[in-house]
Amino acid sequence: MAQNRPREVTHDETPSDITDHPFSPKGEWFTLCSHCNLAESAHRDTTVEPRQRFHYFSDDNPEEIE
Repeated sequence: MAQNRPREVTHDETPSDITDHPFSPKGEWFTLCSHCNLAESAHRDTTVEPRQRFHYFSDDNPEEIE
């Protein structure tokens, strides 16, 4: 009996099709594009700066919640 090997997984690494405009979110960085209503990953360029994406949020500091 032949041993079953897991199927090799391939990932789509083709470049984005959307090149006519950069990703510009409707609101926060995690929202969809205000131009075409697609996600940031569908765009080649973005207007979101890396430092705006993630920031520390704690439940211990009530002033951060407001």
